[in-house]
Amino acid sequence: MRIIRYKTEDEAPRYGWILKDRIGPIDGDIFTEFQRSEANIPFEDVQLLAPVQPSKIICVGRNYAAHAKEHNAAVPECHCYFSSRHQQLSHMANRLCCPRNHCK
Repeated sequence: MRIIRYKTEDEAPRYGWILKDRIGPIDGDIFTEFQRSEANIPFEDVQLLAPVQPSKIICVGRNYAAHAKEHNAAVPECHCYFSSRHQQLSHMANRLCCPRNHCK
């Protein structure tokens, strides 16, 4: 079973499951007990969302040699951690925008 997070025009975001080209809502907690409803929502009628909605995101900076080299920086001896806001997650089919001075 493939579980997704989605929203329709008239509903709040929720979890669902996919059957061919249809989606069925899921009620309950997907990590413990849940109930699947019939898969009768056409796939094209929903907006796919990021699979989770974390309260915060913890990132590791310069975590591999090629990334450090891109920025002409040394690979750190200790990991560099930073946080990011959950609003920075991109949903499926959303356009990603990169500031001009950061794109190659």
